Amino acid sequence: MVRQTCLLAQPLMLLGLLGGVHMHPSRIRSTSNILLAWCFWLIGSWFVTIGPSAAEVAPRMMLIAATTGFLVLWPLVRLSQGSENPINRSRQNHESVGLVFPRDAIWPIRLTAYQQTIRDWMGLFFVFQAVIWPLMLNAYWTMPQTIWLNATLGGWSLLIALILGWGLNRESGMGRTIAMVGCLLVVLGEPVIVGMVCNVATEIDGLFWQTRFSPFIALWALAHPYEAGALRQYQPQIITVTMAAILGWGIVWQRLVYHQDL
Repeated sequence: MVRQTCLLAQPLMLLGLLGGVHMHPSRIRSTSNILLAWCFWLIGSWFVTIGPSAAEVAPRMMLIAATTGFLVLWPLVRLSQGSENPINRSRQNHESVGLVFPRDAIWPIRLTAYQQTIRDWMGLFFVFQAVIWPLMLNAYWTMPQTIWLNATLGGWSLLIALILGWGLNRESGMGRTIAMVGCLLVVLGEPVIVGMVCNVATEIDGLFWQTRFSPFIALWALAHPYEAGALRQYQPQIITVTMAAILGWGIVWQRLVYHQDL
């Protein structure tokens, strides 16, 4: 009975952790500034659609512009923000008064980066809903089409958020650079590889490599108002990326619960 109670309490503990109850004050970054910048970016994305007159092109261009802000600029801004290495500062404060720095004190500081990231992600994704659903009327998307567009951006952005949370815990510039490169590889890795392969092997007959794991390619194809085949074509990739992101966050969740019990 006690074991069942502990298992039922774990989701509540996770909500408490992600809710910011235990957020370390030295690692908190304002989410409101990110959301304000996100709103301005979405307005700028709307200006991109003024030029194209075709109804099927303008919404897709706005969607790509918004995705660029979500998947590229958001991690770039967060990883560019400085860190004062609070772990070293806490260790120095303990040692200055003759105390031993406890190992268990490291994880609450590390935890804050994941808290901040998931708070950012939730805010950005929910604000985006105010754009994509009204856009559905103008773009002639069906309800399943809009849901899968949401799932595409949600899955890839959740994977970006996982890499971002890891990167925010790196105190060195090199570690954060690696995290940003990882985000770019997730977003642009496959199109770049495809372009390089096609340029090198243009003389080979029958060579054909169609991109599957690029969010930009998937969103562009799914956002076509009359392309029902794209849904069946990209559904396995969207599910794979989303499940990979959920699995990654599940591993983080297990570590949160484990260290919360220490």
